[in-house]
Amino acid sequence: MEAGCTFCLEIEVGRSRVTSAESSPYFFWEGDDVFVVADIAPIVAGHILIVSKHHRTNFWDDWRTTGSELHKIIALYRRFSASHLGKAVVAFEHGVAGSLREERGACIDHAHVHLAPINGTLLPQAREAGAWLTDWPDARHQGPEAQCYLLNDTDGGEYALATEHFESQFFRFVLARHAGSAFWDWKDFIDFRDALGAKTRYAETVAILRRALGDPDHGGCD
Repeated sequence: MEAGCTFCLEIEVGRSRVTSAESSPYFFWEGDDVFVVADIAPIVAGHILIVSKHHRTNFWDDWRTTGSELHKIIALYRRFSASHLGKAVVAFEHGVAGSLREERGACIDHAHVHLAPINGTLLPQAREAGAWLTDWPDARHQGPEAQCYLLNDTDGGEYALATEHFESQFFRFVLARHAGSAFWDWKDFIDFRDALGAKTRYAETVAILRRALGDPDHGGCD
């Protein structure tokens, strides 16, 4: 556990600081290394997080480890979304903020991967926003100190984006653009969940997670 880390605290107490009063579980699936939660401010219905149970800043080393719990959940959720929602799933990790937290809009410096069911891919919106994406294998040798944001797009492409010129919420912004929102700010989605529809999407996401991973009150998925 890391002092002052929101996810570490939520792991310890077993509830979200934002949604604790709502009638939904916190952990929808829990393994030895990761757990699954609904994003508290989902951009699309079905927007979920895979979170490390141990304090670390990124999943760089586990991103393509096929036997990992991270890979297991990504694969399971993609199969469910394709068969039940008719959508592909994009996965991304938006990196850490460090000393640039306010400037880059980061929320929590604790490894978590976003999964979101969408139609199409995020590449057009990412490139329109000025991103220059490096094929993940070409960036892999740089190691975690490179602080790249990672994208596993719906078409199977894997990309890294250097953090130097992009805010840590970059891929969330791109996802919002893809969903049809010209403006998006994570803090607004937290502070104005009702007005911006995030609370409704959260309830929809909870229902999707129950279908995809099982009811956590009765053991969840295998």
